[in-house]
Amino acid sequence: MIRRTAALVLLLAGVAWAHFPIATPAELFLTKGKTTRVTWAYGHPYEVEQAPAAKPLRARLFPPQGEPAALSALALPGKPARWAFDVTPTQRGDHLLLIEGAPLAHGQDQVFDFSKLVLPVSGVERGWDRAAGAPLEIVPLTRPYGLPDQVTLRAQVLRAGKPLAGAIVQLERRNDAAPKQLPHPAFITRSEKTDAQGVFSASLTGPCWWILAVEAPTGEKSPQGGQVVQRATLWLHVGQPRGE
Repeated sequence: MIRRTAALVLLLAGVAWAHFPIATPAELFLTKGKTTRVTWAYGHPYEVEQAPAAKPLRARLFPPQGEPAALSALALPGKPARWAFDVTPTQRGDHLLLIEGAPLAHGQDQVFDFSKLVLPVSGVERGWDRAAGAPLEIVPLTRPYGLPDQVTLRAQVLRAGKPLAGAIVQLERRNDAAPKQLPHPAFITRSEKTDAQGVFSASLTGPCWWILAVEAPTGEKSPQGGQVVQRATLWLHVGQPRGE
């Protein structure tokens, strides 16, 4: 989906451009038994704009071992509408958080989001490269945390568990503050294409959060007469966090 709005007011008025789901934790590295909050919003990460977010359909936390746990969405105060999930890991090792967004209208199309975060817990590297089993998913082939600045990251796109070849993956950084002047849209949202095995690579700079996003139509018609589209996103942080 090609996106850019002239003003955020279009979003607030109900015109659903292809703004991204924004899912980021309060801490990069979690501790076993300690609760960390993950926020869920929608908007333009680069421009630091937000639009109202509908309550997610479902959220699950996949531990390194055992069955996933369901998480409840908590409404955050203020506007635009945002949500949060409190994550309390009971194991050491890499946890996967998968959030399924409510249907999002984009013209005549209907978009279903599957957003993923890899949450490292208590310094044990175990399980960051596994799939959570979403219908459409980005699986990192480079460890998605502790990433140095200007890293080259590799990942694979899976659809129904199989590599998705020829898919366009969008990449966009999340700024801490809105830029005084926006560059050409080509410098805001970058694109990579998956190979025959669904694999792509991308060079990322920091320190900041990055979103990786890919879309695929399901072949079904939307209630508005367009297409039903699945979108998978993966959020990750590049570079040493400021102040650390």
